[in-house]
Amino acid sequence: MKRNRSPLEGIKVFEITLAGVGPYVSKHLGDNGAEVIRAESHTAIDPLRTDPPFKDNIPGPERSGWYSTANTGKFSISLNLNKPEGVKIGARLIQWADVVVTNLSGNVLEKWELDYKTVVKSKEKIIYFHSTMFGSYGPYSSMRAYGFVGSILSGLFHLCGQPGSIPGFTMWSYPDFVMPRLGVAAIIAALDRRRKTGKGIYIDQSQLEGTVCLLGPAILEYSVNGRIMQAQGNRVQYASPHGTYPCIGRNRWVAIAVFNDMEWKALCKVMKKPAMIEDKRFSTLLDRKKNEEELDKIVSEWTQRHTPQKVESLLQEAGVSAGIVANTADLFSDPQLKHRKHFRWLEHPVIGKHAHEAPCYLLSKTPIDLVRPGPCLGQHNKYVLKDIMGMSDTEIMELERKKVITTEADLPKYATTF
Repeated sequence: MKRNRSPLEGIKVFEITLAGVGPYVSKHLGDNGAEVIRAESHTAIDPLRTDPPFKDNIPGPERSGWYSTANTGKFSISLNLNKPEGVKIGARLIQWADVVVTNLSGNVLEKWELDYKTVVKSKEKIIYFHSTMFGSYGPYSSMRAYGFVGSILSGLFHLCGQPGSIPGFTMWSYPDFVMPRLGVAAIIAALDRRRKTGKGIYIDQSQLEGTVCLLGPAILEYSVNGRIMQAQGNRVQYASPHGTYPCIGRNRWVAIAVFNDMEWKALCKVMKKPAMIEDKRFSTLLDRKKNEEELDKIVSEWTQRHTPQKVESLLQEAGVSAGIVANTADLFSDPQLKHRKHFRWLEHPVIGKHAHEAPCYLLSKTPIDLVRPGPCLGQHNKYVLKDIMGMSDTEIMELERKKVITTEADLPKYATTF
């Protein structure tokens, strides 16, 4: 039986990244069949390797489940780019690659002479993806920042939280999970362009601009009406009731949204409170908005007598938008996610068998199957240096002696204890 090719099979990617955006970009390329070689070093541990959850709650650079799921399908080489020999190996891997993915500061890349302006002189067809918080040009371009800074400066956090309170925040860095999707789309477009024209390209991603683009309603409210949108908690102007409501069980909730009078009548009937339909406090959307706190108390009293699954079922059958606020256990038992095989189980050398998230799309002609968990640091040194670059065992040993290829002995003290 003929095997279907993966969508990006044959595409070679060299990655020099840290933290979230960069690794997730090349993860999606690798999940779709590209061969991704990731350069990292024991002397400067990737922050994701120091973030939980850890296997058995014991910290360690090879025990982070987050790192593993964010780097599926990749090969890892432990390369010290602060040494001239390391830079030479990096330059050779760029010559091998079709795509470079990096989110390091432009100043650092220039120091190593691995920046686009230098690389393109010897490889015109390279597709060079460079993601930074502010982009490579402009007054802020030399500043370094992680994703939470983008959430703050974009105005996202201004819209989080309760009305009249201090700004809230998202649990994780929002740009780290959205910008990679935009980056992958740009790289796919660049690959298609090169297929047609033979030309490479420099892709300069500003994570701040990408986050601002997600705030369309707030931008329009100000540009059209001159009003600054404020935090609304779980409420919106065009629906009531609209929020999350407590249910039976420890920390169990259900989300409910009523957008029109027909849905309001249906909600009242399900709650067995038909008299509320004609109650002047709630008879129209404007009335419900004026008396929203009182209304939320009434709805909460009803939801607390049921499980979130029961409320979801009753309201959806009546044509009212409702859904459980899922926890992790709910996700693993969700029949839709099971049907689409969203969670794939891979065997990690240290962590063992654990779940990884597959891409959120299914391709009919080129099905995706995750083949490897995130790599241990330097796990594929011999494959990259010997099989791809043609080095001998003696040359590799010499690179290790000079600490060009780093080992566990080069880990800083904090990385062994966290």
